[in-house]
Amino acid sequence: MFSGWRQSRGGRIAAAVSSGAAARVLSSLFTLVSLPLAVRYLGAERFGVWATIASTVVFLNLLDLGIASSLTNYIAHSYAVGDRQYAARYTANALVLTAVVACVAGVLS
Repeated sequence: MFSGWRQSRGGRIAAAVSSGAAARVLSSLFTLVSLPLAVRYLGAERFGVWATIASTVVFLNLLDLGIASSLTNYIAHSYAVGDRQYAARYTANALVLTAVVACVAGVLS
């Protein structure tokens, strides 16, 4: 009964949305449980250092500037039209661009 519904576009969308929502709920619950444990285990000073490092990593993730999602789109298009050479070129360009962004961020910090 549900197998036909799951194979439809609406079923796949519903499954993706519900699994994404479940992942967010589980992630929030994990944070709520682990945060007090981390504070108790590390102490205030070490927890502050840990929180600073974690925040810096999150901030550096924002420096992606959409390169990864753009690369995904370009590679998908390249494979859809059967042009592996462009997929390789896009990958190399994204790698170089990411390295340049990392170097600039390293110099500025």
